[in-house]
Amino acid sequence: MIKKMLCVFAIFWSTTSFSSVDCGGNDGKCALQLTPAGALIEGATGKVLVQGIGNQGMLADVSLLKFNGQYVLVRESSTNDKSTLIVPLKMLNNSWVYDSAYEFSVSLINSSDDVGMRWSGVKAKIANHIIDSGVWDRAYAETGKIAAKNERLSKWPSPWIDISISEANHKRESERCFVPLASKDSLLPVDSIACGASGSELADGNYNFSGVVGARAYIDMNLNVKNNHINGRYFYIKERKDISIDGHVDGNGRVQIKEYGGPDGGLTGVFNGSVGKVGITGTWTSAMKARNLPFILVPQGFPD
Repeated sequence: MIKKMLCVFAIFWSTTSFSSVDCGGNDGKCALQLTPAGALIEGATGKVLVQGIGNQGMLADVSLLKFNGQYVLVRESSTNDKSTLIVPLKMLNNSWVYDSAYEFSVSLINSSDDVGMRWSGVKAKIANHIIDSGVWDRAYAETGKIAAKNERLSKWPSPWIDISISEANHKRESERCFVPLASKDSLLPVDSIACGASGSELADGNYNFSGVVGARAYIDMNLNVKNNHINGRYFYIKERKDISIDGHVDGNGRVQIKEYGGPDGGLTGVFNGSVGKVGITGTWTSAMKARNLPFILVPQGFPD
């Protein structure tokens, strides 16, 4: 039954996104790095910030990812509930600190062979704390105080998980995370989670999005914006074939992105949309205008 289902699910590991950066190596791409010995260090100087943060035994893997310039510590457990702790980091007064922790886990009671894995998500808000070796114990203690409600569990093929939040004053809030599960059997695609909030415009910079075209055609998209011009690439997660894109954004946040995925590099579709609080939403139209599908793009990473 459920144990058999989880063993079968283990072969479906998370898809690898080109968008997030794994900061586990010294390649110059990250201001923070996680060494093979489990130390968190400054990339430029090699200064050790925390020893042993990545050494969590045989039942957990620890990684450091960078989403849109944001650094995130991830602890993925191999226990039956696949508990995954995520701690976003930020620089404050020349120190790396954290003020929140997320936990995603499988509800064993509500999962089955028929419906697949039902994921829950909770978020604990924490007073600013300088990163130290107690981060995982603190994150587990705080997220453990929050009970996830059954009505907020993931329900494939919907890509949304409603996050339960508890603050210090016990005020309950909610937050939505876009989690592109490739199938009902998929484990958590950590490197494609999109909980980030967007603004009303796309300023110059590099942006990574997770999204969906139509009902369940999940995509990863990378956009480079400069002087209102957009270029980049995206792919459908099932096909994993890069498609070149080019477009523009105006001063009111209206976006047009053309894709060139034909065998000769020809136009294959156009995204027309606008930037809002959730991300970019609008309509994708095929080159011959025979198909029109809604789309949404959500910034990868987590709220600041």
